[in-house]
Amino acid sequence: MSWFKTHRGWQKSPVFRNNDERIAWLWMIENAEIEAKTIAINGNPVRIERGQFSHSIRFMAKAIGIKTGKMETILKHFKKWDMIQTEVRTGQNLITICNYSEYQDNPDSTQTANRQDLGQQADSTQTPLRTKIKKEKNLKNKKKDKGSKSKKDYSEDFEAFWKAYPRKEGKKTAKEKYQNAREEVSQEIILAGLVRYKTHKEDWRPWKMPSTWLHGQHWNDQYSNSEIADVEDFPVHLFEEKEEKK
Repeated sequence: MSWFKTHRGWQKSPVFRNNDERIAWLWMIENAEIEAKTIAINGNPVRIERGQFSHSIRFMAKAIGIKTGKMETILKHFKKWDMIQTEVRTGQNLITICNYSEYQDNPDSTQTANRQDLGQQADSTQTPLRTKIKKEKNLKNKKKDKGSKSKKDYSEDFEAFWKAYPRKEGKKTAKEKYQNAREEVSQEIILAGLVRYKTHKEDWRPWKMPSTWLHGQHWNDQYSNSEIADVEDFPVHLFEEKEEKK
């Protein structure tokens, strides 16, 4: 098991124009190799360096839950902002995340940790987060007493999750479960877990209700390498969001 770092406040960067781009960026960081290796692409050996990964645009779009054309637009946008570099090797994209090691390297920590170490790290980092969130909730409740907000309002934070989640049912209950989840973990951890769920769910399984997924803390779910390999054979239409009927 390994982990990756994100800079505090990264979602407010002018680079990101929408939540699809934020989710795509998280997916890229999570799927970048943490150490150099050689893989086979179309029967040919290809060297993948630290901070690189190689997938087709079709596979990335399917994994993230967007259409292929939108994935192409996101890659061009990230490249324009010098966030990534792209090249084609043996007919497949090789993507390099710029300055990957500069942000991910830490001389005082290792790249991998056992489950106990991760639990200790989570406890030490999430306790201040829970305190901060409780203070923010108290402040919001005071504003609601003054009539500044309605209880039916949905936060921008929750709307980002709701837009990304494939099954659009039980929004009110999902909002409550999301608020409870945010007292325990950050939005980045929830979205990263959602990306993994959308990538590795078998096509014969129905999508969990969003409230069920949140209540069960399924952002912590891990998936085996065999499941990761099998996802390439899944039909694209199962991972693309259906357009709403007008």
